[in-house]
Amino acid sequence: MPMRKNTMDTFFVKENVEILPKETPHPPVTFEEFLKFEKVDDWPQALTSESMLDLSEIPRVWTEEEIIDDLQKSAPFELESLDRMELLLDEFCDRLMYFSSYITSPEDRPSRIPDNLFHAPRKEILDKAAEFDAVRLHHSRSKKKKDVKEVLAEAEQASRTRNIDYVSFPGFRQKELTELPSQLEAPQLLNKVTEAQSFNRGFLQLWKKLFYSEASVAVLQDTFWWYFLENFEHNSAAQDKLFTRIADSYIALFFSTHSDIRDKFFKEYPRCLAQTVYLTFCEAFPESYDRITEQFVSELASLTSEWIAGVKPPMAEWRKWPWEKLGHKPDDFGGNIVALSHTGAPGSRHGSDFTKERHKSRKTRHETMNNDFAILL
Repeated sequence: MPMRKNTMDTFFVKENVEILPKETPHPPVTFEEFLKFEKVDDWPQALTSESMLDLSEIPRVWTEEEIIDDLQKSAPFELESLDRMELLLDEFCDRLMYFSSYITSPEDRPSRIPDNLFHAPRKEILDKAAEFDAVRLHHSRSKKKKDVKEVLAEAEQASRTRNIDYVSFPGFRQKELTELPSQLEAPQLLNKVTEAQSFNRGFLQLWKKLFYSEASVAVLQDTFWWYFLENFEHNSAAQDKLFTRIADSYIALFFSTHSDIRDKFFKEYPRCLAQTVYLTFCEAFPESYDRITEQFVSELASLTSEWIAGVKPPMAEWRKWPWEKLGHKPDDFGGNIVALSHTGAPGSRHGSDFTKERHKSRKTRHETMNNDFAILL
């Protein structure tokens, strides 16, 4: 019977065998070692489709001048403008050197830097330089001391531009909006009114895009001047032109508003438009602030609501405006609405004849204009 091999003995024999680690070749250090390691004769090796460049195949070798000439013909570069600029710079340098010679002095002079002083040209040099036209005509030398009359005249003129009695409608231009008085900018006024509202954040982003748009700015500026003419001047022809453009701008604003927010936007728009027009009067005419009364605001709020919404606003709804945030209140705010007197409508510079005529036809005229607005839409 054959002897059975003991597996345990075999295991211990294998355990006693020493396993040597495989030797890792050292990376090449020199270029020759690299070639030997890669088993190549040269590096980099040329591709099979490439061969040595044979210069004899080229018809001839171009000179540098020929290359430059060919490039100028194939890709020309206009140098006339650079040449003109160089001539202007040379002329400027010549003039600068000429005039500087009358101010700076070439002679040696002791340094005054330790005394914290700088060198000043001699008086005769400065006097000679002062005779040049460029120096005499400079705006800094044209200033002279103003007398009391000139100061008072300028102050009176500045006060007149801020008084509604001395401002007139500049005129209607078909392809250009009439600027607001006192150099006011419509976007700043629209932004101030927007910040006074309490809209939620989501609606506020959509509101700004529409309320600050060109169509909204056009509606504001033309409405301001229309209401100015309605209360302070008599120019029906200009009012009709302004109203036509207001309607066109309103249509552009209406159809640029998405249908999902159209009702919400135009529910708030008449009130905010009236606030912006009111704010424009206050900012433009601070000297005539007493002329902007409750009746003035009430009629303005009714006007914008009738134009935009087609109906009058609730009674005294304008009293709920954010007056503190707007920064202005009517001069008689809190009292009774001012009745029309013999001096005319609130803020009117005209007499009683014009006032009676204007209010006699106002109702009929507003009804006609509201119908026109509805037809245009």
